Amino acid sequence: MKKKKLVVLVFLTGLVVLMAVLGISLTVRAQARAEANQAAPRAGDVWTEPVTGMEFVWIPAGEFMMGSNGGDADEQPVHKVHIDGFWMGKYEVTQGQWKAVMYDNPAHFKNGENYPVEQVNWGDTQDFIAALNERGGHPFRLPTEAEWEYACKAGTPGQRYGELGEIAWFGDPGSNTTHPVGQKRPNSWGLYDMLGNVLEWCQDWFDAKYYATSPSANPPGPTLGSSRADRGGSWDLGADYIRSALRYRGEPSSRSFFLGFRLARTK
Repeated sequence: MKKKKLVVLVFLTGLVVLMAVLGISLTVRAQARAEANQAAPRAGDVWTEPVTGMEFVWIPAGEFMMGSNGGDADEQPVHKVHIDGFWMGKYEVTQGQWKAVMYDNPAHFKNGENYPVEQVNWGDTQDFIAALNERGGHPFRLPTEAEWEYACKAGTPGQRYGELGEIAWFGDPGSNTTHPVGQKRPNSWGLYDMLGNVLEWCQDWFDAKYYATSPSANPPGPTLGSSRADRGGSWDLGADYIRSALRYRGEPSSRSFFLGFRLARTK
């Protein structure tokens, strides 16, 4: 009888140990799956920056045809570009977000916290990025021209991701103002105001002939230049100037009430 009890006890002990091991294994696997999912965001996933509450949308890796055969000479030649996945600001940087980092408000149109910040030159954007990176510990930057156009098109082949009046503030010099971010319809990846409202600074130096020699994967833009690239058009421009492939240029020191920016974050 004692031997039977001992055998049963050993069996039960082994069973408990086995269940514990299996439990640990399942927990580890669940954690691994969670980490894998976290490490591999999907198109449209949103991440919130903790200092400002700024929202970022995951832009998946992919290829697109950059430029336009029907546009200006600096939009040609049309060429295939591969972009790695990255995080893009869901909205243009607002006056409230700027104030949370820089403690001032340079905007001309001080109509509310949710209006895009403008009157910032390229150097101002770099100061904002440096301050935000130091406080939040995340690697923010301006998007490249290629990233910007890829994110704007969001997989669509045309120059706009929807009917212009539904997606963009444009052709409105009479109102003489910007508009709150996020009021128009977003593109299919969940980005708002990629066209219209305010022009957006990009990271690149501007070169009208860059497309002829641009690398096919994650083109960083020219290494030197005198102007920086802007994209997207603004609230006071006509419909012809509001399209994804149209390239603008600005002196790095220039400020205007139709020029702002949005951020990118590398994974």
